[in-house]
Parts: sequence; C-alpha cells; structure tokens
Amino acid sequence: MSQENVQLVQHAYELFRVRDLPAFFDLFDPTLTYANRADEPDAREYHGVEDFKGYVASWLDGFDNLRFEFHEFADLGDQVVVVTDLLGRGRATGADVWGAYVFLWTIREGRVVEVREYATKEEALEAAGLSE
Repeated sequence: MSQENVQLVQHAYELFRVRDLPAFFDLFDPTLTYANRADEPDAREYHGVEDFKGYVASWLDGFDNLRFEFHEFADLGDQVVVVTDLLGRGRATGADVWGAYVFLWTIREGRVVEVREYATKEEALEAAGLSE
C-alpha cells in the first residue's frame, strides 16, 4: 500500500499546483490534523478540513505564484516524507520568498489523516520514529 500512498501525496501536490482545491481537499479525512512548523509565528494545529481550508486560503491570499519544488518523496509505509522548497512572491510587499519545508503525511485507508510541517528531513524522520 505504501507506493499508493506516495502516489496519493504526489497527486495532492499536483491538484494544489493547478489550484483544483475542491479535489485537493477531498483527499483529506474530515478529522484531519494539520500542524504548521513550530518556528512560524502563527504555529498551531488545525483540526478538520474546514479549519485547514482557512490555513490554505491565508497562504494563497498572501502570496502570488505560490508553488513547491520537490526534492524527495520518502516512502515510510503509512507515512510519506516530502522534502520541498516553497516559493512565491509576497502579495503585499512584492518580495520573493523561499523556504525549506519538509512534510510528514500520514495516510489511512486511502485518506490523508495528518500532515505536519518541519524545517528538516531529520526532524520529520524523528517524528516518524526513524532516523536517517
């Protein structure tokens, strides 16, 4: 099942890239937990798809051309680690932005039940109970 989980996560990012947000959000379990990076000023957990939709909307409202560049999709069975760079342009400032983001996705029965953001792959692997 793990390769299917990697494909599901890759599909989610493709839906986000083309901004098919209804199909994107359909991949998530209604009980989703999403946690942004602990080093962000607004660090918190989002509970449920509706709460997560608000978080995504705030990013899309704040940045033009928001996109990911992918470096790795690591198959961990029911979890997938995604190593990315997040790029965009601040809508208010016009400044280009870049940040390294690592995501730990948890999949159960073909649905995304949890996503957590990290600054490094090592942090994500440690959260998954592994080390590099």
